[in-house]
Amino acid sequence: MAGFLFLPLAALALDLLVGDPPSWPHPVRLIGRILDRLEALIQPETGCPKPSDGSAPGENARPLDVGAPGKKDACLSPARKRVLGLVVTASLGLGVFGAVWGLTAIPMIGGAISLILAFWGLALGQLLREARHVAGLIRSQRLDEARLALSMLVSRETAHLDAAGLWRALAETLSENFCDAFVAPYFFLCLGGAPLLWLHKTISTMDSMWGYKTARYIDLGRAGARADDLLAFFPARIAAFALFAAGAVMERGAAQGTGIGAGSEAGGAGIGAERGTEQGAGRGTGRGVGQRVGCGIRRSWAKVAADARKTASPNAGWPMAAAAWVCQASMGGPAVYFGERFEKPTLGPEATQWNTDNFSMLLKLVIRAALGIALFFPVIFWAGRYVFVKFVCGLC
Repeated sequence: MAGFLFLPLAALALDLLVGDPPSWPHPVRLIGRILDRLEALIQPETGCPKPSDGSAPGENARPLDVGAPGKKDACLSPARKRVLGLVVTASLGLGVFGAVWGLTAIPMIGGAISLILAFWGLALGQLLREARHVAGLIRSQRLDEARLALSMLVSRETAHLDAAGLWRALAETLSENFCDAFVAPYFFLCLGGAPLLWLHKTISTMDSMWGYKTARYIDLGRAGARADDLLAFFPARIAAFALFAAGAVMERGAAQGTGIGAGSEAGGAGIGAERGTEQGAGRGTGRGVGQRVGCGIRRSWAKVAADARKTASPNAGWPMAAAAWVCQASMGGPAVYFGERFEKPTLGPEATQWNTDNFSMLLKLVIRAALGIALFFPVIFWAGRYVFVKFVCGLC
C-alpha cells in the first residue's frame, strides 16, 4: 500500500512546492501546439471565414479561389468536421495514453518518469498561486493589473469588470478549476496511474481549446467536449461534495469553538445564513464561518444540486454551486465571451456579492477539500483494487 500511496501524494507535494513555472517545458503546451497544427489543416483561417449570421462555416462557405482547376472546396461541411473532430479526439487521446504507458514501463527509470508526469498533470499549486495573486491586486485596488492577470486565467473578457465583477469571476474560475486542475487529474492518477491521467489531460486540453459553442468550433470540438463531459462526470460531483463537506466541518468547528447555539436563517439558505444577520440563541462573538448558522446539511445539499443543473455544462456547475452556497455569495450573471454577452444562470443565494472575506473563505475551503481528497482517494482506490483482486482470485 505504501507504494500505491507514494505516487499521488509525492506528485501533489511537488505540485504545491514547485507549481508550473512558465519557463519550464510542459506536455500540455505540446498537446496545444499539436491541436493548433491540426486545426490549421482542418479549417484554415483564410479558407473558412466566420459567417456574419452566426451559422456554422460549412452552411454558407464559398469555394476557395485556389488557382488550380478541379481543386475541392477547403471549407469542410459540419458533418465532416464532426467526424474529423472524433478522429482527432480518439487518436490523440489514445496516442498520448500509449506514449505515457510506454515511458512509464521503461525499466529502472519508469518510476521516476511516472512521478514527473504525475507532477506535470496536477495544477492545484499554480491555481492557488494565481488566485492569491489576482486577489491581492484587487485588494490593493490595482484593478487594471487585476483585469490583465485574471484574463490569463479565464476565457471571458475582463476589461469591463469592476471590483465586484473581478471577485465573482475569480471565485468562479477557482471553484470550477478546483475540479479541472486537481480533482479530476488526481482521480485518474489514483485510478490508472500516469497514463490514464494524461488521457484525461489530453481530452481536457482539447475541450478547453475546441470546446466553444461558436461557429468555428461547434462541430470540430463536439467530440472532445462530449468526451470531457463523460470523464469529468464523477470528479465534478466529488469536488462539489468535498467543498460542501469542508464547509460543514469548518462551520461545526467554528460553532463549537465560539459557543454558537441554535441559529435562525435570515433570508438565505446555504450551509450558513448571511454574515451578521443571525439571531441565534447562545450565539458567540466569532467572525467568518462562526457567524454562519443555517439550515441542515441535507436541505443545503439539495440547493447545491438544484443550482448545479442550471448550467449548460453537466459538470461545471457542481463545484461552483457548492462554493456559492457555502460561501453565501452568488455566481453567474452577465459575462462577455468573444465579444458576445451571455446571461449565465445564478448559482447560490441571489443578490449577494463576492468580496475579500468570502473569497478568503473559498481559498480555505479549496485547500481543506483538496487535503481530504489527497488522503482519501489513494486509500479508497487501493482498497477497491485489493477487493477486486481478491474477488477475481476467488473465482479462479
